[in-house]
Amino acid sequence: MKSILYALLMCLPFMLDAQSTPKTILWEISKKGQKHTSYLLGTFHDISPDFFLSLNTAVEKLKKSETLYVEEIYDVSFDQKKAMAQLSVWDKSIWDSLLTSTQKPIFQNFIKKAERNDFYKLPPLVLLRTIGGMYFNEFCDAESNALAISMDASIEKLARQNNKNVFSLDDNQIAILEKTSLSVSPTQNIRYAQYCTDYMAKMLNDDFSDCQFIQKYKDFDIDYSLDVDLTQIPDHSPLLIERNEKWLKKIKKSLESQNCFIAVGFKHLCYKQGLIQQLRVMGYEVKPVPI
Repeated sequence: MKSILYALLMCLPFMLDAQSTPKTILWEISKKGQKHTSYLLGTFHDISPDFFLSLNTAVEKLKKSETLYVEEIYDVSFDQKKAMAQLSVWDKSIWDSLLTSTQKPIFQNFIKKAERNDFYKLPPLVLLRTIGGMYFNEFCDAESNALAISMDASIEKLARQNNKNVFSLDDNQIAILEKTSLSVSPTQNIRYAQYCTDYMAKMLNDDFSDCQFIQKYKDFDIDYSLDVDLTQIPDHSPLLIERNEKWLKKIKKSLESQNCFIAVGFKHLCYKQGLIQQLRVMGYEVKPVPI
């Protein structure tokens, strides 16, 4: 008996590690006493929409579901550049005071080459989201950029073609970004500014090194870090925790009454505060589905 117990204890760290790296982006949600089964998919906003269509298991689960939840319903008429410009909570003088002597020329050269003086109007958190999207979408993945539609939007399109109910988890992402960016600490702004100039430098120097993240995602090589407390990470995104909490309140009743398919950015599934662990806290069994 002691030897069996010892063996189990020795295996436990490996079992936990396997749970955090299950080689999938699709998870099944169920609960004892409930007849409905739902699915949670971690998306990557900035890759080719055709990638989801190649995942037969995920497509099948979506088609069998009654309701789709996405972060924000796709609007073909939405002009992100115009919406971002309306934030206008920063200006060039603030950026100049924030950037280091090394970062300033990178920032200025990138804006000149991209012809985007409006970037000066964006606070670091918002600009980081914009620059990160440019790097992965326009710089790394030309196919995605050519199609001009996100992976999430293609999932929504397929759901509507199959007469599914589609609901948005966020009310207005631009408003959320603006509100959150105003509450960011000066220390976090410095970090976000550093990340922005890092991406800018990579694009200016034709550095594709971070593009590997796209392939790692497509290979399902994701570490969900399910035992990591996000609040203990100094530069964690302030958008993740609060939005996850709001989303769970929105989907709770639906999970109890129907088969749902939830498609959100894969980072929202990670960490102790992610959807996977928080659903488990609510009493749900959340297990990886092989793709």
